[in-house]
Amino acid sequence: FGSKDFSVTWLFLGDSFTVSMAAKLTTLFLSIGQHAIVKAHVGWSTTSWLADDRAETAIQKYQPDFVVYVLGTNDVSEQVLFQQHVKQLLDIGSGAVVFWIGPFGSDDAERGRWAEEVVEEQYIDGLSACEGLPRGRDGLHLTDASYGVLAERLADELLERAYYLY
Repeated sequence: FGSKDFSVTWLFLGDSFTVSMAAKLTTLFLSIGQHAIVKAHVGWSTTSWLADDRAETAIQKYQPDFVVYVLGTNDVSEQVLFQQHVKQLLDIGSGAVVFWIGPFGSDDAERGRWAEEVVEEQYIDGLSACEGLPRGRDGLHLTDASYGVLAERLADELLERAYYLY
């Protein structure tokens, strides 16, 4: 996890994967002088972020430089609805650079490809980021140690991209 010479605020919105990476992400970003705020809940999806204006409220409250939507299987289960949600979420971005990560499930490779096509830019393939990491008993979620490694991989990728965008 390398040092970058700029100080910004990151807002991560996600589901159970994000919950499991929250402490590691905040610690990693804080260690290089960046602020990471994680708003996540098990089962949340793009529908949840739009419900009751959760995403918009968080973006207005924290005024992040970067918003990271961590997509789960629930997000990419219905392509047309997902396309509508992406447009709505981009519209409320408030000038922040938006990144998309996911999905992470081994059964999500096909849905990940069309999710990448929908968001077009600043997409990070969550399934590839999980490569080689042990999964838990349910076959979807990772082990606790694996979430730490995943957080480091994603943080490195995000910082590398952000450095050139900011």
